[in-house]
Amino acid sequence: MFYSMLMMALAPAAIASAPVATPPASLVQASAVATNSLSGLTTGLTVRAKTGTTLGTVSDIEKDPDGSVRAIIVRSSGGATFRLAATTLSMSGSTVITGVGG
Repeated sequence: MFYSMLMMALAPAAIASAPVATPPASLVQASAVATNSLSGLTTGLTVRAKTGTTLGTVSDIEKDPDGSVRAIIVRSSGGATFRLAATTLSMSGSTVITGVGG
């Protein structure tokens, strides 16, 4: 019983002094890009390279359990499909822009 009382008395101090883990900046930044700059993303939107070349349209959107966009699936005019990570994407009006390809 003494041990239980001692643990109850020490537990708040142990919890308060426990180090708090901070995620790496790369993970925080990737999450921010995925959720903030892709507002309005939906299937059917045109996908262009930053050079202006049309790559295709958004055929599917992959999301993480928290609802943030992980990637999009693009279908080219020829019917080929490919995946683009959310961290490579931004929106310009109703067009998805990627730094990949073009």
